[in-house]
Amino acid sequence: MPGRLDALGGSLRLAATAYNKAVGSMENRLLVTARSLETLGEQVDSPHSLGADALRCAPSRAPAHRRGQTDPTVL
Repeated sequence: MPGRLDALGGSLRLAATAYNKAVGSMENRLLVTARSLETLGEQVDSPHSLGADALRCAPSRAPAHRRGQTDPTVL
């Protein structure tokens, strides 16, 4: 039983560390950008609404891939 609790504690520490890194990254990247956009205020035009015609998906023009082949454009 103590071994399982130790493993649980380690997993909780890893989860908390990953969560804190994710929140820190969001604060450093997303919120900074959001604040800079907020300071632009009226200088930025609002986006226009898209009609139903603009929302239709075009069929893919990429060649179909056979099983086992890899896409050379994907890294």
